Amino acid sequence: MSWPRRRVEGGDLVMCPGGDRMVLVPGTATGRSDERPAPLPEGWVRPSARPERLALLGVDPGGAETTTLDEPAAEALVHEAVRGRVVPALSAALRTGTLAVPHRVRVAVERLDREVQETSLAIEETALHAQEVLVRAGVRPVVLKGLATAHLDHPGPHLRQMGDVDLLVGPADFAAAERSLLAAGFASMRRAGGSELTPAVPVRSPRGVEVDLHRLPTRRPYGGWWLERGEWPDLATCPPHGWAVLPRADRLVHAVAHHVLSTGVHRRLSSVADALALWPRTGTDEGWPDAVRRWRAATLVSTFRRLVAEDLGIGLPELPGCPTGSPRWYEGSVAGGRGVDAVLLYYGRLSAVPPHRAPAEVWHMVFPGPEALCRAGHRSWTARTIHGVRHLYRSRRGTGSVTGPGS
Repeated sequence: MSWPRRRVEGGDLVMCPGGDRMVLVPGTATGRSDERPAPLPEGWVRPSARPERLALLGVDPGGAETTTLDEPAAEALVHEAVRGRVVPALSAALRTGTLAVPHRVRVAVERLDREVQETSLAIEETALHAQEVLVRAGVRPVVLKGLATAHLDHPGPHLRQMGDVDLLVGPADFAAAERSLLAAGFASMRRAGGSELTPAVPVRSPRGVEVDLHRLPTRRPYGGWWLERGEWPDLATCPPHGWAVLPRADRLVHAVAHHVLSTGVHRRLSSVADALALWPRTGTDEGWPDAVRRWRAATLVSTFRRLVAEDLGIGLPELPGCPTGSPRWYEGSVAGGRGVDAVLLYYGRLSAVPPHRAPAEVWHMVFPGPEALCRAGHRSWTARTIHGVRHLYRSRRGTGSVTGPGS
């Protein structure tokens, strides 16, 4: 088995067998991929683009000049990198001379990067352990997001920050996957009062790493259509561990969907970096039309192009051969983040609910009770009290987090 490793200052940080400790193997860290990244194709970067923000995406701002930041600007950039989970890209930009910051800030970035690499090693080791457990149970999970793109789409896995393990197991294998992980020592992280409609259930490994088991690849009514119909794409294999991953075109659509459909702190620069690494540089058809149709994501792609143009000054071309035209009414509403989004969110999740639960969930959607409002963030004292009393009542009866009409 190839054990996880990350290149850091002074050599390679290697996870030992068993995942109980890490060691630094001294060396020159050759092959670290710390040369300046290739610039984006001509015409993609607009005059409004800020060089320091492009560097956070692993993009060469263009030209041989170094962008120098004073201390306040450098600290603000560090905060943005932490929030966007792109600390490794910032660290690489400092090492290659793309950016220059005061010494104190640079030392802080190096410390943050070392912590990120250690966390990524623990996450990768947990993914290996979870994969082994699930395969023994007859479940073949699909590795999503950062773990897949780090090894396949970025110059080196050390340049992609990870937050947890995301595994797509599908509705049919979901219960067996959760049972097998819990039996192997993983701890349940199901939140009290949570809905059965939640498409991902988290469990915690013995090392404290979160593993999200996904019924569907996204939380909105897009990614589940092809999965429900059994129209799985031809899966790819991710070296060096042999994981099953989505093919290149589907990884791009998933990154786009993750960015567009996320809000607040969950809309991160890391998903933009993934999409930029995957966006086609030529006009050849590499399965983009099929992936966009499979995910019903034409509106998401156009919305993503608009967002990166407005927020980052990057003008992405259209995906070759992808469908265009007027979106369906609900697609524009979801991608635009308007109020009807909440209704469509539940509509997209109903497919994961057993038929006998669907009427209760529709009632719960149309007439949300105080407990639901509490979970949604409406923290009135009445909602908090009712939520707490019902949770206590259910826990004493041993009924868990089952929701029903009017709950």
